[in-house]
Amino acid sequence: MFGRTSGAELDAISAYVGGLVAEHDLPEKVLLYHQLHENIITDEAGIAARPGVVLVKSIDGIGSPEAKTDTWRRIVARTPPGVHLGFKLFFEEDTRNGRRLMSPAEVMALTPTPEYVLFE
Repeated sequence: MFGRTSGAELDAISAYVGGLVAEHDLPEKVLLYHQLHENIITDEAGIAARPGVVLVKSIDGIGSPEAKTDTWRRIVARTPPGVHLGFKLFFEEDTRNGRRLMSPAEVMALTPTPEYVLFE
């Protein structure tokens, strides 16, 4: 079972972080959130862009390169403007049952190209 959240909850966190940045004259901060399945985040359009906070969504589909690419396409299509896209590769989970890990070239060939790649 995976957790769930809403765009409103993510927006509240972003507002809090943005407030800290402004209050303490801090450099821009990254708010990274992960999405493994389409139903994990609801009403994502409710996340507002704000000064001092960069929103990055790491799309974390687990499985074969084909399954991960399919998850990428479905989730990217629902991502609001202003959210930067990331991609996550799992050394263990993605390679279970003889599956292979996506190559760097395959990851960079995703459309749009991820701006952030995380390996776990």
